[in-house]
Amino acid sequence: MNVAGFTSAIIPNYLDPPTDPARWGWWRHDRGWWATASALLDPRASGAVAHERVFVFDEDGTSEH
Repeated sequence: MNVAGFTSAIIPNYLDPPTDPARWGWWRHDRGWWATASALLDPRASGAVAHERVFVFDEDGTSEH
C-alpha cells in the first residue's frame, strides 16, 4: 500500500502472537518510503483516533474489520 500516512502492524509469532501491541512492528508510509513508527505502539492509546479502518491480509485473502 503506497498511501501517505498508511500505518501497518507486523504481528510476530503467527501461532502464538503477543497481545501487547508494544511487541508488534509498526510501520508508516511517508514520502514514498516505509519507516518504523515505534511511537505508534498502540494507535488507540492516545485516544486521538477519530476513525480507523482495519484491513487484514492473510492466507484467506483480504478483509476489512
